[in-house]
Amino acid sequence: MRKILIVVLDNLGDVVLATAVLRPLRRRFPDARFGVWIKSYAAGLFEGGDGVTVHAADPFWDAAPGRGKGAFSAFMGSLAEVSSEKYDCALLLNNEWRRAAACWWAGIPRRVGLRARKAGFFTTDSASGGGGHVIADHATVFAAFAGEAQGVEAFVPEIPVSETQRSEGRSWREALGWKDKKVVLLHAVTGDRLKNWPLERWGELVRRAPADWRFGVFCAPREEDSLREAFSGCPIDSYSLVNASIAGLKPMLTAGDLFLGGDSGPGHMAAALGLPVISLFGPTDPARYAPIGSKSPVILRENPLTGLSVERVREAAAKALSCA
Repeated sequence: MRKILIVVLDNLGDVVLATAVLRPLRRRFPDARFGVWIKSYAAGLFEGGDGVTVHAADPFWDAAPGRGKGAFSAFMGSLAEVSSEKYDCALLLNNEWRRAAACWWAGIPRRVGLRARKAGFFTTDSASGGGGHVIADHATVFAAFAGEAQGVEAFVPEIPVSETQRSEGRSWREALGWKDKKVVLLHAVTGDRLKNWPLERWGELVRRAPADWRFGVFCAPREEDSLREAFSGCPIDSYSLVNASIAGLKPMLTAGDLFLGGDSGPGHMAAALGLPVISLFGPTDPARYAPIGSKSPVILRENPLTGLSVERVREAAAKALSCA
């Protein structure tokens, strides 16, 4: 039985986009077994599903949002775990030399990825990326491995969600008394300050929202005080701060009517789960990094994001909710 490892030792949004190769791979290799090698904080993305073995590690050369770089010894422990699985092939998505070298060290005989960031020495099958969206690069790696090309439209991110998680989402919404409201899931703070719309604008948006809108606000513990300050003056029942793990976000994302946020992982999760998404883009290029899902996202771009008005965001949200 063929065993295939998908390597995405990147941040959450990158992992979500990488799931786009799973369905084409399963069609091409129906008897194969699959694993993913990802950063530890993103492991919850795969909770509620089955059929994919998750190897979680914090690379010693890179940090995840809100975390420092991983320990060398811990990463080597993860590498030993990967080695013990005896994978036949590694698909190196967002390839670079340390990830390729780790797969070589783990004894994976075939290592397929783009010819990028000094990875060529440790890669057995290389291809050249043509630019465009990240998904197009993933389709190129798939073609180099599978020996056949598929249109980029075949590559759509999907993350597992169980019926239990959907039930948890419905219970969360009902407990807040929002069953008959329009629920906007809001993610205001990304890992890059240049990708953040000013917090006071988010507060103004909530204050100016129609009476039947409610906001579930995703945040980390360190962000709660600044968000409460930004939302001062908002009706107390108009929003709820949601401090949850990656796995804990999935139930809420199944229960919302709209996702609104910056260029970050939760927006990619929302799109992959089929939620309407409005993404606020500043310095990053939506032609390369826009969320991909069953519904086309609405992209609002201003660089810097301070040039994006509250009224423009409010109008986009109102239009999206009217179509939801």
